[in-house]
Amino acid sequence: MTPPKHEQTLELALIGNCQYSALIDTHGSVVWACFPRFDSPSVFTRLLDSRPGGAWTIDGDGEGWCSEARYVENTCVVKTVWTREDSDESFEVDDFAPRFSQNERYYRPTMIVRLVRPISGRPRIRVRCEPQFGYGAREPRIDIGSNHLTYLDNGSGDSLRLSTDASLTMVAQGEGFELTRPLRFALAWGEPFEDDFGMLDEYLRRTMAYWRRWCKQTRVPVDYQDAVLRASMTLKLHTFEDTGAVIAATTTSIPEIAGTERTWDYRYCWLRDGAFVIRSLLRMGHSGDAERFCEYLRNLLPPEGSERFALQPVYGIDSRATLTEETIERLEGYRGNKPVRVGNDAYTHVQNDVYGEVVLALVPLFYDERLLGSELEPVFEHIKNLVDAAERTFFEPDAGIWEFRNGADHHVFSKFMSWVALDRATRIAERIGVEELAATWRTKADAMKTEILVRGYNAERGSFVNAYGSAELDASLLLMPILGFLPMDDPRMVSTIDCLKAELEVGGFMYRYKYEDDFGEQRSAFTICSTWMIEALWLIGRKDEAREMFARLLDHRNGFGLLSEDIDPDTGELWGNFPQTYSMLGIINCAVRLSPSWDSIF
Repeated sequence: MTPPKHEQTLELALIGNCQYSALIDTHGSVVWACFPRFDSPSVFTRLLDSRPGGAWTIDGDGEGWCSEARYVENTCVVKTVWTREDSDESFEVDDFAPRFSQNERYYRPTMIVRLVRPISGRPRIRVRCEPQFGYGAREPRIDIGSNHLTYLDNGSGDSLRLSTDASLTMVAQGEGFELTRPLRFALAWGEPFEDDFGMLDEYLRRTMAYWRRWCKQTRVPVDYQDAVLRASMTLKLHTFEDTGAVIAATTTSIPEIAGTERTWDYRYCWLRDGAFVIRSLLRMGHSGDAERFCEYLRNLLPPEGSERFALQPVYGIDSRATLTEETIERLEGYRGNKPVRVGNDAYTHVQNDVYGEVVLALVPLFYDERLLGSELEPVFEHIKNLVDAAERTFFEPDAGIWEFRNGADHHVFSKFMSWVALDRATRIAERIGVEELAATWRTKADAMKTEILVRGYNAERGSFVNAYGSAELDASLLLMPILGFLPMDDPRMVSTIDCLKAELEVGGFMYRYKYEDDFGEQRSAFTICSTWMIEALWLIGRKDEAREMFARLLDHRNGFGLLSEDIDPDTGELWGNFPQTYSMLGIINCAVRLSPSWDSIF
């Protein structure tokens, strides 16, 4: 059985086409969509407000209807099948965002397509398309055309057009009617759908073909292939093809846990998250996404170095630097959790780890022999600027990876990532034959490592710690073994993993940290931290523990194979913005790590 009609849940499927994305629940409602792009105001907002409207629902008319929704195999098309109890009545709905190759480019309109087909009996359905503009602020005026409904926003002048071969009267009034033939619906922003309605069936065919071809081009491990393909497609749907940016999540303001104010807007490009997403997509063989992200990065970097060059941790998908945070009081919030936020003040933070992550994202370009030296010359100039910034900021305090809003400290993770910047830059310089610069960078990287080993390791705790002089533990330090800071058999590395697991693991999931922050104590496990622990356990030879922990994590995905930012370790329920790219890339990294090599099975 499906949940009650207006229950807010993260049992949602994601559709999109690298221009926009939308979330669909298991009972036929589009409950979240922002048009015309990821960071635009929402036109469907029911996920953050349970009151009527703000959704587009296609469901059975009358009592006794049950629905089952799933992704069509190896696609981002969602199929919902409706059946009626004690009846032979049934129908299905295919939901998707068109994306396919056309005229040597990708056709990716800001359009949701929904195709409805009778399966058996004489089912009655009801279609209620109720967009609200400006995050639910304004009800539209509805104009009825010959084969379309136009939803006009008098406040902004924007409009949506629903083209359909169904009865416009029944749709406009939200009345039930008998489904006697296949029906098509195309809700478009900007350019309306004006072709023959049969073309929407062709859009479905071509969109499924695109995703299946994309899956065939994905480099999968021996094990966990379904999980990896779904995670990879989800990462792809968070890339903004126009600029190459990668958003952290589709949503804003899904709280990390109930009853807190930990509600943030994640529809922007955190350079850290984007860099790790691109590393995962490269692992899967999708170099085109990496090239576009590098173009996005290059547009953020100054053409020439400057003494005080600095990167923000987060930017808009259009490279916008200012993301002023505001609250929307009129919205109830997810399950009543306020505030609902738009924008993110993290853009004002100093997070010195960002230089290491950007260098990590650029490294693969220098190992791709398909790229010409002339193409890499300007990239190497950017590498030098990033190294200079990493070297300078190594000695400065910052807000850290977890974006503490009050105060700064000498966070060990940030120091470690500065070392990563110089370590990887050294490898690049050696590869392209710039030996003198490589030697200089290696000397500086070694000095950084020495300081971290002396000031970042707490011998009494037997662990690397959150900040110099601290005794607090921090799960981000699990990236130290993964990124090769010390050999895996180094006693300090092994004892750090032991301490982190003993103190931060709850119910088989990892907290980021346990100490109080700006919003009190931690009450939810941060999903990516669990994947870091899985990889670390595997690397030190505790493979059974790693497999068990990974199996538990996969079991907590929703019915569509997706994960959010956080998990309640007591209930296993998903919380936090959704789907979270960090969490999905963690699935890929663990699957690749834990799976046997292809050579081993031949």
